[in-house]
Amino acid sequence: MAEHSFYAVGHGRKPGVYEKWADVQEQIKDFPQPVYKKFATKAEAEDYVNLRRAERVS
Repeated sequence: MAEHSFYAVGHGRKPGVYEKWADVQEQIKDFPQPVYKKFATKAEAEDYVNLRRAERVS
């Protein structure tokens, strides 16, 4: 069985959690200093996105 991954875009066109790398590429391509990371679980990816949002607010 293939590993299922979740991708967190912390800084891109539309920050959030994505399941397909192609969707991530749409959010980060040609975006200045994008921030993104791959995770094994959706919860980890959501936590990362929320942390990045909190860093931008404070």
